[in-house]
Amino acid sequence: MISAGIGRLHPVFVHLPIGILLFAALLFFASKKQRFANMSLAVAPALAIGSFFSILSCITGYLLSISDAYNEDIIFKHQWLGIATAITSVVCYFVYQKKQGLFGIFITLLTTLIMVTGHYGGSLTHGADYLTASFNKSTSDTKKVIANIDEAVVYTDIIEPILATKCYSCHGESKQKGKLRLDLPNYILQGGEEGKVLTPYQPGSSEIINRLLLPTSNEEHMPPKEKPQLTKDEVDLLHWWIESGANFTAAVKNTKQTAAIKGLLASFSNGAGGDGDGDGANETASILPTKNASPIAADLLAQLNKEGIVVVPVVSGSNYVRANLIGVENVSAQTFQLLSKISDQLLQLTASFTAVKDEHLLALSNCKQLKQLELNGTTITNKGLASLAALENLESLSITQTKVTADGIGNVSALKKLKKVYLYGTSFTNAAVAGLKQKMPGLLIDTGGYKLPVLATDTTEAKAPEVKTN
Repeated sequence: MISAGIGRLHPVFVHLPIGILLFAALLFFASKKQRFANMSLAVAPALAIGSFFSILSCITGYLLSISDAYNEDIIFKHQWLGIATAITSVVCYFVYQKKQGLFGIFITLLTTLIMVTGHYGGSLTHGADYLTASFNKSTSDTKKVIANIDEAVVYTDIIEPILATKCYSCHGESKQKGKLRLDLPNYILQGGEEGKVLTPYQPGSSEIINRLLLPTSNEEHMPPKEKPQLTKDEVDLLHWWIESGANFTAAVKNTKQTAAIKGLLASFSNGAGGDGDGDGANETASILPTKNASPIAADLLAQLNKEGIVVVPVVSGSNYVRANLIGVENVSAQTFQLLSKISDQLLQLTASFTAVKDEHLLALSNCKQLKQLELNGTTITNKGLASLAALENLESLSITQTKVTADGIGNVSALKKLKKVYLYGTSFTNAAVAGLKQKMPGLLIDTGGYKLPVLATDTTEAKAPEVKTN
């Protein structure tokens, strides 16, 4: 354990030779100028001190490598490059003392070795993608949008992205602090040097949860306080996954969910939620009416929850809400009658991949505030769309993978505020889309990039082949 403690000093010592040896190189090249010639006097002392600390860094680095598990390929390169750097720094010192003309080559080689060795050190500490991670931050921080959350795999679609973002830098392929890897199921179950980190069905007895709940000031808290921390929602999802058995293949629909968990799962349907970096919230806030609505009565909210309807504020502190039917086992007319009772507050409704029928949509005609409606993968037809003609504030309509046709879409063509319609996976043809654009100029029509069928009724343009002339 003494060697492990000494190894922990490696990050302290390793920065000294980097700075001092690079400073020696700078002094040498600067001394080539006449006005900086006196700087040459400091080159030898800088090389001597830098060489000493480079050797010390090699020793502590080796001790650290055997106390924690690291990616073997990266640690091999970093270790031997570090040794080469230390040896080269010593050689540079003696070559400079003898005033040999090859010193310029050796100091250039030393500078290159420092940079390459430092790169592999950064890969071990921060992950192999640490140089490009900042460019990908906006993508990686964006919550994954899941079209059908019921069919999503809990671990793959919800838990693994949390671990990848917050845990892999210390417990991934490149580095395994405490000999613990969390990037693959078999490693998670195996645990680390202190034993197993989770016990299925028992989150209270799972070390991974206990470490997350410790105060950040506690040295046992994970992630370390200087690292990005898990949000409360992320901890709750991990807790729920372990409580459900920590299954790596189970679908969301096969797990038990509290009302709170249903609300968290609902946020995956549109990528919004309390975990993000704020961009999603700003975009959502832009749809809020200028005048706030009255709060939903507590007894009505209880009825909605009992029915399985997940209702959450569009923006924290607002009385306007979005509703998701993800938790409704049997969608019925009563479901939509309840929704009509919050017509003043309802701005967004997600009913995708549920048993919604045409007759259910009649109750939505009262929801005048509704701005976003998702009915993807339902059995609705043109008849159901007729009920949406009264939604005067509707801005976005998603009816992908339904039986709606061009004839039915005419029912909503009079909606002046409609900005986006999502139609991929329907029977719409190129001609139908073109006709819709004529009726509603400025409307964004998303066909998903799929190739639409060309029917005989579509207009085609035939061109005679070009005739080459001499």
